[in-house]
Amino acid sequence: MFSAKKSVILTSATLAVNRKLEYTADTYGLEKGEYLTFIADSPFDYQKQALLCVPKDIPDPSQISDEEYAWAIAQSIKKIVPHVTGGILVLFTSYKMLNYVYLKLKKEDKLLNREVLAHGKDGSRTNLVEALKNNPNTIVLGTNSFWEGIDISGLGLTTVIITKLPFYPPSRPIIAAKLEKMESEGKNSFYKFSIPQAVLRFRQGYGRLIRSDKDFGTVIVLDKRIMTKRYGQQFINSLPTQSIIYDTIDKISEVLNLWMHNKIIAN
Repeated sequence: MFSAKKSVILTSATLAVNRKLEYTADTYGLEKGEYLTFIADSPFDYQKQALLCVPKDIPDPSQISDEEYAWAIAQSIKKIVPHVTGGILVLFTSYKMLNYVYLKLKKEDKLLNREVLAHGKDGSRTNLVEALKNNPNTIVLGTNSFWEGIDISGLGLTTVIITKLPFYPPSRPIIAAKLEKMESEGKNSFYKFSIPQAVLRFRQGYGRLIRSDKDFGTVIVLDKRIMTKRYGQQFINSLPTQSIIYDTIDKISEVLNLWMHNKIIAN
């Protein structure tokens, strides 16, 4: 493609990792000096429009079983929901965890005023997106395709919950082959492939929240590794500058309650 054209422009909201474009260039086989880069600032004021929240009292997913972590996610969501207004999108990295949390939330009496819907159980992706747009009391649990391509403004979507940093499972045959090849070339596959891939996916999920200059809301990351691991800073640096709350789930719920109340009054 590049040799057939005089010039080629690659443009996207999610090309940069850690505010740099080297990973994308490497992916396309481009060498330094063969390309120019430019990163534009976001047109939105994230300092005013958004909050990034990370509970410090949720367990590290790498230290417990998937079942234990899914239980912790369900408990966290149940605590958060009563304190936010508007539609909620919960993003998962696996159907197994989604199904477990879905069953827990459907049985929760405190969520009776909310409509809990899950991809693969309550309709197609299109139907669930329409439910969010039409009913601000909707909670949608999604995976894979829900991380990108969803455009919902206003109260239809004010909260995005990312249940886990979206690393690709290293056991997938194609992923395993990529990692093995990079290691054979003397490269650190985790830092050269796994982290950049997860950062780009994370940015796509994060981007579901603010879709206009009138929107407001919060992204809640239920994976404290973004704050406790050295590589977590790459995820933070890849997002727009904004306020970050790293505290207990109870404190976060308290802050969100007041913050959203003030935003609704202001709008």
